[in-house]
Amino acid sequence: MKKYFYVLLFVAGGICITSCNKDDDNPSPKSDAKQILSFVFKAANNKALNEDVTAEINQEDKTITATVPFGTELTSLLPEVKVSEKAAVSPTGAQDFSNEVTYTVTAENGTKATYKVIVNQAEPNASDAKQILSFVFKEEDNTALNEDVTAAINQEDKTITATVPFGTELTSLLPEVKVSEKAAVSPTGAQDFSSEVDYVVTAENGTKATYKVSVKKADPGTGKQILSFVFKEEDNTALNEDVTAEINQEDKTITATVPFGTELASLLPLIEVSEEATVSPAGAQDFTNEVAYTVTAQDGTQAIYKISVEIALNNANKILSFVFKEEDNTALNEDVTAAINQEEKTITATFPFNTDVTSLLPLIEVSEEATVSPAGAQDFTNEVIFTVTAQDQTQEHYTFKFNFTAPTQREVLIAIYNSNPGNTLGWDINNEDISSWVGVTVDDQGRVIKLVFVDEDAQIGYGLVTLPAEIGQLTSLVSLSLYNNQLTSIPAEIGQLTNLEFLDLGNNQLTNIPAEIGQLTSLETLYLDNNQLTSIPAGIGQLTNLEYLFLYNNQLTSIPTEIGQLTKLKYFYLYENELTSIPAKIGQLTSLETLNLKNNPLTSIPSEVCNLENNGTTIKKDDNVTCETAADD
Repeated sequence: MKKYFYVLLFVAGGICITSCNKDDDNPSPKSDAKQILSFVFKAANNKALNEDVTAEINQEDKTITATVPFGTELTSLLPEVKVSEKAAVSPTGAQDFSNEVTYTVTAENGTKATYKVIVNQAEPNASDAKQILSFVFKEEDNTALNEDVTAAINQEDKTITATVPFGTELTSLLPEVKVSEKAAVSPTGAQDFSSEVDYVVTAENGTKATYKVSVKKADPGTGKQILSFVFKEEDNTALNEDVTAEINQEDKTITATVPFGTELASLLPLIEVSEEATVSPAGAQDFTNEVAYTVTAQDGTQAIYKISVEIALNNANKILSFVFKEEDNTALNEDVTAAINQEEKTITATFPFNTDVTSLLPLIEVSEEATVSPAGAQDFTNEVIFTVTAQDQTQEHYTFKFNFTAPTQREVLIAIYNSNPGNTLGWDINNEDISSWVGVTVDDQGRVIKLVFVDEDAQIGYGLVTLPAEIGQLTSLVSLSLYNNQLTSIPAEIGQLTNLEFLDLGNNQLTNIPAEIGQLTSLETLYLDNNQLTSIPAGIGQLTNLEYLFLYNNQLTSIPTEIGQLTKLKYFYLYENELTSIPAKIGQLTSLETLNLKNNPLTSIPSEVCNLENNGTTIKKDDNVTCETAADD
């Protein structure tokens, strides 16, 4: 009768010893296996540990060594011991590992083996870091590779996986392994990765971590497409631009159209194909007739593409030169050649100052077989667009712009004179000596430094109704008087007169002042009285050298707070306006000698302004205007 003995699980002191017996009527020879296969202090079974500690077993010397963290109490540590099948081990349970402990393994046949177990403490503050941080097969270290291969690391599962190109030999690959500081890793050197390889990282404190490294080959490529087909200008002297062919993947046809006049007998294409695929033929080819290209995939399968190259009609559509010939234009006394910007498609000409541009005839040279429109003389007062049409009917558009050369001092004065046909200046503009002209003062170098457009005795202006932009060219001007004319506006170019110290625009019909007046930083005296101004620009606060400012008899309803920056101001006349309030910043004008506020609908003025009287400032105001108290402020 057969008897069956089931697995007996005997747990004594937390050590698991597994034994399996089977009696038969005809028993087989008993095993003499008696090895300790693993010896681990599990953190779950040892309060003194916060992680498992795996001992190293030397089967030849029958020694077992383990390193536990510094400070671990050795007097009661419980190991988990695995031994050979059907063998038993003693002692069991927790042991005092302060000294060497002997473990005896008894085989099924009764023979014994003795192991010496030594447990050491790690050095104080020894690191327990034991990670593989990076795992890379470098191209320079592995002749089987043509690029670096970086493995993926799963720190939780302690697995490392890498995929190398198809066909890579796995039997001797050398990885570059980076581990935690002060840790060591084994094995080292090239390994056979035909199967999984274990890498063990040992921390400074002796604890270990094992990573499973798996390397596989990528699948062979099946791609066999031509992805792009380009004739590069840099590779083909017959071309002046790149030509990209159109690819029909379904029909396996490629068509390209090269510029008019291209020689087809020797063209070199740049061909991009599927990854790992190859293409033939290589090099320059004669595309006079159709050419067949064969693409071979990594797995050996092939695809054939038919290439056809055609020559286009001439597509050149450039303006090559643009000249105004003196002989074709009575307004010119010399040829004027325009500058052409092919990138921006602009044409720019510079004409002598005051050239009549209303009817100028350009001589235009364009690309071979191209035409240009419009033709004939044009009015260039406004922007003109020229369209060039190539032989293939493609078009390009060029925008024409022009400038005038900077006018001479005399030309500026003539521009002022001609802009005011009803003026009473009485200038002889044919006289080259501008210093003899009424109201004009020049320096030793012939530069205009003073202009007076008013009869200073009669105080009657010379009938100017407009001031042309050319005034901004008189950059040496120090004094400009336009008193008692009929001006309704001032050009922004007035801001270019940065040497101006005196400016009189009083008794005109101005309704506004350009912001550029704030650029006249040398200005000391400014008359804007007796106009129709409702406001003045905030930029007036930049005139920090201003000493005299006359704004009376206008329609001003407010004054910008920036006025408080004019710390050199001595006389400030604001009477006869529509002001209902004035900024307290005027109180900062401590150089002020006179402030005239009379005849405004003011009821009070800020205390800061009233306080100027303490510095000797004379404030003229209507009798009903009071000073605000500090509490009102």
